[in-house]
Amino acid sequence: MYQIAFLVLAIASLNAIVFTLLKKGAVGFDKTTFSLGNIMTLLPQIFFNIYILSSLALLGISFVVWLFLLSKNQVSKIYPITIGMNFVLLFIIARIFLKESLSLLQIIGVAVILIGIFLISR
Repeated sequence: MYQIAFLVLAIASLNAIVFTLLKKGAVGFDKTTFSLGNIMTLLPQIFFNIYILSSLALLGISFVVWLFLLSKNQVSKIYPITIGMNFVLLFIIARIFLKESLSLLQIIGVAVILIGIFLISR
């Protein structure tokens, strides 16, 4: 049981870090130049961006952990719990590291997610 909880927390943490790194990597792109029309000119910038490369590496690790976790558990139980934890962790990380503002409705939403995680895990 503790191994499953640890793996769920590991996946949620990895994914929250992945999206934080992607956000930091995407900040360097000008909104007007990021389009499908000039994707070929942006590819070198994307593939040599340390934040994006780091997020891809962590995503690969997360994928392997997902495979292990899903091989031993019900997807209908594990997936909602993991994704819910991912929302909560990303909420916290975005506030601390990206200095994103949070509204009262978002805080209430996180509380509802935590209640949902509790109910699903029963």
